[in-house]
Amino acid sequence: MPVDLDRRSVLTALGCLGLGGLLPFSARADLGSKRLIVVHADGGWDPTFCLDPKPGLVDGPYPDADPDDVLDREEIGTWGEIRAACNERRRPNVSRFFDHWAHRTTVLPGLWSGTLSHWEAKDRILAGTGVDGRPDLTAIVGGTLGSGRPLGAVDLGGTGRPGPFSASVARAGLGGQLRMLVEPTARDPLAPGEPRPRTGLTDADWAAIDAWRSPRTDGRRDEALDRAARLWRDREALLTALPTARRAGLAADLGFAVDLLAAGTCQAVLVATERVWDTHGGAVAQHDAWNELMGALGTLAQRLEADGLLDDTLVVALSEIGRTPVRNQDQGTDHWPYTAALLFGSDTAGRRSLGGTDDDLVGLPCDPVTGRPGSSGLPVGYDAFAAGVVAAVGVDPERWFPGVRALRGFRD
Repeated sequence: MPVDLDRRSVLTALGCLGLGGLLPFSARADLGSKRLIVVHADGGWDPTFCLDPKPGLVDGPYPDADPDDVLDREEIGTWGEIRAACNERRRPNVSRFFDHWAHRTTVLPGLWSGTLSHWEAKDRILAGTGVDGRPDLTAIVGGTLGSGRPLGAVDLGGTGRPGPFSASVARAGLGGQLRMLVEPTARDPLAPGEPRPRTGLTDADWAAIDAWRSPRTDGRRDEALDRAARLWRDREALLTALPTARRAGLAADLGFAVDLLAAGTCQAVLVATERVWDTHGGAVAQHDAWNELMGALGTLAQRLEADGLLDDTLVVALSEIGRTPVRNQDQGTDHWPYTAALLFGSDTAGRRSLGGTDDDLVGLPCDPVTGRPGSSGLPVGYDAFAAGVVAAVGVDPERWFPGVRALRGFRD
């Protein structure tokens, strides 16, 4: 059942768990200080509408401009090394974000996911590997640095991969498994061996169910039951704090993510946008999607700074795939294996651009560690990027990405 959210009540409840449950956040100086927020543009954004401007690309955003509207003009804004496609009529929040936050921001066009499949790409971009069952970046950070918190990570969008940390990752929103986490007696919605019934559950829902069950069957049962017992002890505060069904939109979700981090409820949060980015028909929809996203990111940065959290929180915005450089017969664009990322906050170099693509939207060869384009090498890959993100918040990348040279060019 949807839970009405009162942020003041949430923070009061979480801050007063006390000795019977968890110490207030202010007393938990032993906990890891770096936090992570991942914002996932689910469905595949078109970077040419913002992070990877291509003025010579006929099928980019440019044909959508209204010649009779003096404000509807496509321009390239420049902030140090950062170049962004701007349109003050259709995407005013792009230039507004960089005007205010470019000094804390690095962009990375030409990030390679290596597949045209949404599902495989999400595994690679969110988890840094194409191996099934591996945890995503927020689950890794939450499970590694947030073991002393009520929850390691919170998935507010339902696109996460908890992997072995399913006992400490709360998936809120529609289809969330939060109630199962805090009620050890709750029945598994699908017992092992039972056929999957015909329901409205998505593949992501089934993956979450499988991940929830796995710790109880693969040798981690004791760990899972111990965490479940701990969550059960603090169930009232958690169930009051975390919505189990209702979503209030991207800006509200990001604000709630800050509430969770500030209260010490978790170490990392994954938020998925609700916009339709998979624009096989009507690429013009990317205008509104980018405008909403960049506006929400600007508000998020402002809130983190006001709360004193920006210096200790890394924000990563990305999408699992990009869009083709040519439009189809429906005036949309199809899947493309090169995407982009935007990072700001903790230790992020400002006004910096890494990676890149050529005129055909193919990733440029780059140094795998610095991310700087060169005459040799490969485009920045999902594994190096993921290893760099976890390293930036204090997690040993070798533990999760053995042998991978972590991207470090986005850090000061």
